[in-house]
Amino acid sequence: MEDLDNLAALAADADATAPPPPGAVAVQDVPAPPGPDEQALDMVNGFAGMLAGYAPDAAAVWTPEARQASAQAIAPLMVKYNFSLMAIPPELTAAIVVGPLLYRSATIVRDKLQADRAAKAQPGAQPAPPAAAQPVGFQGVAVEMNPAPENGLPPGTAVHPQMALYK
Repeated sequence: MEDLDNLAALAADADATAPPPPGAVAVQDVPAPPGPDEQALDMVNGFAGMLAGYAPDAAAVWTPEARQASAQAIAPLMVKYNFSLMAIPPELTAAIVVGPLLYRSATIVRDKLQADRAAKAQPGAQPAPPAAAQPVGFQGVAVEMNPAPENGLPPGTAVHPQMALYK
């Protein structure tokens, strides 16, 4: 048994003194996950952004001060109930992010279909052109539209303001 203890000590010593493999991330280089205060503010900002995308008039209600106050009220509840955004499965995260976009897209398609049916019911009428929807950014800010085909994007594609950093 003493030989196994000696072997275990040798292995532990080798592990402690060996350099990390190339490309390995040291534990001290990994950033700490966001705390409940930051996660609560992210949740409130996400909700306010989705709400402003659906009903732009609601953006006036969700001022930065109102968002901060809401986040400060939510953070203690996250601690109390041991809730963390880091524990949400990726499927739920995708549903939260993509769901509002799909809903808004579906309502636009529904409205277009209704307009086309109404135009078809009237003899000699032309179908209504698609509504020029103004895309709304995460914080309720209008997103710039791509004026010309750049970077392989067709004209009229929504371009995030940060894309200007890559020019």
